[in-house]
Amino acid sequence: MKKHVLLAKSVRLGLLGMSVCLALVSNAVVIPNVPLVTNVNVAPILMLVAGKDHKMFYEAYNDTGDVDGDGTLDIRFKPSIKYYGLFDVGLCYTHNNLGDKDGLFEPDSTIDTDGKCIGKWSGNWLNYMTTSRIDALRKVLYGGYRELDTTDDTILRRAYIPHDAHSWGKEFTSEAVDGYKINDYTPLAEPSTGTRHFFGNLTANKFQSCKKLNDCSNMPPL
Repeated sequence: MKKHVLLAKSVRLGLLGMSVCLALVSNAVVIPNVPLVTNVNVAPILMLVAGKDHKMFYEAYNDTGDVDGDGTLDIRFKPSIKYYGLFDVGLCYTHNNLGDKDGLFEPDSTIDTDGKCIGKWSGNWLNYMTTSRIDALRKVLYGGYRELDTTDDTILRRAYIPHDAHSWGKEFTSEAVDGYKINDYTPLAEPSTGTRHFFGNLTANKFQSCKKLNDCSNMPPL
């Protein structure tokens, strides 16, 4: 008799469990395969809180980190890395050889199959040499700071770099030291024995008082 009672209880519990499972299945949430904002008429709103730390004006590539994650510090330009910045890594540029605000790098051609711009300025190399952290952030958020933006021309201008610890420099010694030929990524020739190419990054404000940032932030960089 006890066996029949236990069996009846087991059957009832089993049926109860099945009914609970069926209820859960019937009330399962259907996960949409399109963004939820496409199903509403209210425009999506996004707020970003960005820091105002002065270090945003430091160089983006400070030669003390492992940029490509291969376990080795990248202490100089590495052609296999695509450096983010204001320049297009797939393009070669020429400079109009003018100074101050009239000096411009302009797209000239695409890189060759090896990623080089022999005798021209490589966009990838220029990004490594010149990009500040704020330049990269501006590029991400709205394509970079536009000095000119018309239907015919768009000119991006890099950030203001003051004459202090925010400025930075990089150098090229030789193919043996740096691992690439400078002429493959710039119009420059190899340095003569015992010399190096130096590339400094700062804003030309030698004869301008910069007590107010607005007095200097519109000045051309070097």
